[in-house]
Amino acid sequence: MSNLLLLPLKQTLPISLSKPLLSYISQHYDASPKTFESDIQVLQDTRDSILNLSAHPFKLQNLLMYHTYLLGMLSKFPQDERPPGNITNQTDRD
Repeated sequence: MSNLLLLPLKQTLPISLSKPLLSYISQHYDASPKTFESDIQVLQDTRDSILNLSAHPFKLQNLLMYHTYLLGMLSKFPQDERPPGNITNQTDRD
């Protein structure tokens, strides 16, 4: 008998980061949002790749890459503001 507690993996829902991020860039920065479309698409693709992760060591690379992108964004956007638009799912609101 094992003394380990089996916990299910936390699942995430698909959301679009593109529209809110492009909107925020157009409202708060002098650069054209089109300049960042490819970078935001890479972020979105990386996020999409972690939606259905299984508990496998090779899948950890996708999760670490997404985490790296998020850390990079922390230095580019103010932390005291939320991006515009609804990028949270319904269960996050209480």
